[in-house]
Formats: sequence, C-alpha cells, structure tokens
Amino acid sequence: MIVLMCYENNNHLFKVKSNCIDGISCPICKGPAGPTQVDKSDLKKIPFYEELKQYQHKAECLSCGHSETIFCTKKEYREVSVCPKCNGALVDVWKLHKYRNNVNNRNEKPSKSLSISVDMNIDKMQLKLRAIAKHTEALADELDSIDNGIECPVTRGS
Repeated sequence: MIVLMCYENNNHLFKVKSNCIDGISCPICKGPAGPTQVDKSDLKKIPFYEELKQYQHKAECLSCGHSETIFCTKKEYREVSVCPKCNGALVDVWKLHKYRNNVNNRNEKPSKSLSISVDMNIDKMQLKLRAIAKHTEALADELDSIDNGIECPVTRGS
C-alpha cells in the first residue's frame, strides 16, 4: 500500500492498494500526485483513492425531461435522485428502462392498468376455474336464501 500526496494541495492525501502509480492524479482536484511518507498511526485515517474518486453519470428527469451530469463517488451514487427543476425523479440514463413504465411520450400519463403474464397448463387452469365458479355460485345461492329467510337444505341440520 502506497500513500500519495497531491503536489498542488498538500492536504490531499490518499492511499492506493497497487504498487503501480503511473498516471494517478489527485481524485479531489485532478492535480499531479506522488508518493509520500506518513506515520503508521495516521495510515488508518487516510482514505483510499477509490473512496475519493469522482465519477460522473448523465441523469434525466422522468417528469420534465431535464438532464444533467452528476458527479459523485461510488459510495454516494444513486440511480434516482430529485430533479432540481420540478422535484420529479432524476434517473441515471443507463437505468431509465427500469423506471420509465413503458411511457414513450413524457406528456402521457403512465397507465394505471396491470397486466400479468402466467406460463402454465391452460387445460388444468380452466378446470380449476370452473370448479371455483361452481362453488362460488352455490355459495351465492346459499347467501341469497339466508337473506330471503329461506332455510338452506345444506345447513338445516346444524
């Protein structure tokens, strides 16, 4: 493990796991960086390069279409954040398909219908549904007879 210090700002210290430090710049200010010596007691306080490195991703609002580039560390990254213009959902463009809800036109409201696809043996399902319908009809008839004050032949002896 090597500790590096930024040449432009001596307060920017970070450590790397690899011994190859060619081309590594300061993750905070992008300035040149080189190896430095620190006390063993301070080593735990110094963050790793990966913890400080800023990544960027493009995000687009699902409501108003506003887009912007977001800079953050891997730890701070969120697929969805709040749009600064309309308080809508600002989504990483690589994750839009998860949140778009099959709406191609931004002005079109999302559908409130639900469709479910089930892969099964249709013949058995039809038989089961018929059995449910038959018992449901018998139950409805029994409830109607109770409402009308007629004794039900099934529950008469109980």
